[in-house]
Amino acid sequence: ILSINSVVDRVYDQIVELSEQKQMDLATVQLAILSVL
Repeated sequence: ILSINSVVDRVYDQIVELSEQKQMDLATVQLAILSVL
């Protein structure tokens, strides 16, 4: 069973990669993280 933190860390890492590729702004990244939670 994955802990919430480990899931968030993985999702965050993926979002960071996307943000670097698509130059997403920080607000979009935060919304994406919150939507997962």
